[in-house]
Amino acid sequence: MTTYDLTMRGTIWFALALYVAGLAWRSGRGGDAGRPRLAWALGIGFYLLHVVLAFGGFHGWSHAAAYDFTAQQTESLVGMRWGGGIYLNHLFTAVWLAEIIAWWCAPECYRRR
Repeated sequence: MTTYDLTMRGTIWFALALYVAGLAWRSGRGGDAGRPRLAWALGIGFYLLHVVLAFGGFHGWSHAAAYDFTAQQTESLVGMRWGGGIYLNHLFTAVWLAEIIAWWCAPECYRRR
């Protein structure tokens, strides 16, 4: 495995670890919103870095190549060749990004939801 592969894979695992840590800290009873909000902000940064590395270096900025790769991965896991999971990734990205922007721009409103 190359350094590039390790970096690309490492960024997603680190991003997801920060996402889960932010969720865990957010569900605590304390009033400290700084730690989970910072974890999510760092997490989305690593996640977006992963997306850039994956699309740019691994898929050559081709959405069709990313779709095909997702279809291959899905087939190897569940036996059905379907690349639509890439759109679930896009949805996840949009929702997480909207959440962190709302949390930083309007923290009181975000907390009351």
